[in-house]
Amino acid sequence: MKIVRSILGVLAGLAVMVGIVTTLTPVVARYFRAEDFRVMNQAFMLANLTYTVTAAVLAGFVASWIAGRRELRHVAVLGLLMIAISYYSMRQQALERPGWYEVVLGGCGPMAAMVGAALKMLVLGRDA
Repeated sequence: MKIVRSILGVLAGLAVMVGIVTTLTPVVARYFRAEDFRVMNQAFMLANLTYTVTAAVLAGFVASWIAGRRELRHVAVLGLLMIAISYYSMRQQALERPGWYEVVLGGCGPMAAMVGAALKMLVLGRDA
């Protein structure tokens, strides 16, 4: 049962992250008139970074809450998945977005997820 909770926790955290980012990206892009990702403006990039980091915090909180134990280890796995997805995105769209942008997203996501796990431990306690 523990392994099932571990896997479900990481997958739920990833689902929260991907769900928020994929839902908000087209909406925010339309708002900032940045539908053509080859020409991105700074306002869109800042908004995107903001909701991506927020989504990562929530993802870390959810993953550690569902896993229920060894919160930081589970969120570290989630962080590795975030880095892998960021790398895949960077390789797929290398000419469409600046390289530093994916590096920032891939770097901030795992750190923000750790913050989410720390918030879970502070608010709900360890093994809650």
